[in-house]
Amino acid sequence: MQRRCYKNAYWLLTLLYPGACLVALQMFAKERLDIGTFMSSDLSLKVSKDEGGYTSTYIGYMVPGGLFLALLSVGVPSFCFWTIYRHRWRLDEAVVAKKIGFLYSSYDRRMCYWETVQMARRFVFALIPVFVSSNAQGSLQGAIAQAVAIGLLVATVWTQPFATRSDNVLEIFSQIIINFLILSGCTSTWADISERGLRAVAAVQLLFSSIIVFIAASSVLYGVYVFVQKRRAKRAAKRAGGEASEGGSVHRVHVNASAGVPGVADDVIA
Repeated sequence: MQRRCYKNAYWLLTLLYPGACLVALQMFAKERLDIGTFMSSDLSLKVSKDEGGYTSTYIGYMVPGGLFLALLSVGVPSFCFWTIYRHRWRLDEAVVAKKIGFLYSSYDRRMCYWETVQMARRFVFALIPVFVSSNAQGSLQGAIAQAVAIGLLVATVWTQPFATRSDNVLEIFSQIIINFLILSGCTSTWADISERGLRAVAAVQLLFSSIIVFIAASSVLYGVYVFVQKRRAKRAAKRAGGEASEGGSVHRVHVNASAGVPGVADDVIA
């Protein structure tokens, strides 16, 4: 019963982590209007005074919200990492697997902490729209999101964190799709970027886009190459097995013929 409670507590913690981060980040999302700056989640709450500085009401929300955000964004992944690290020599035991196995069972043992990387990825993608300036219709946000997504894609390709090959392939292709989704959002702002003279941001996005296309094309070509090699290996093994079986049958016929088995010797001589 105690192990089941531990398992449910860890599971709820990881399940509620992305939503809780989004709620905490809403405290810092602002919207500029003609009459001032207001909190996006509650337009009745004014963020800054006309003469500058934050309003006392917003500070009352911001301070506990900041503490909660810091505790959530750093504390939960650190706690999960520490939990796995504490049991790192007992991960194959049934007691540990029943308690926290969902945190590491899908990953290779050398990358058993990869779930904390997944948590950090979710938090960073939720963080970018709130704290990064949305100049030129989010062009800077798109460039930073591209950098994070490409870095995670390269790390996934390099480390192969999952225990099975199929899970690694699915993860890589899902990351490629995420990169293409970010790319599609960025390309729609390139004309606006050039009009505003933000050519450096456009150049960075174009560079990241080229990297995404290269990684995607390389992954597809590598997948085709592996598939062809497997088909060739299967055909070669099947052919070798057939030749071995034929050689064995001929050998048996010769043995029977030399022993003088009626009917078989005639077939061999013929």
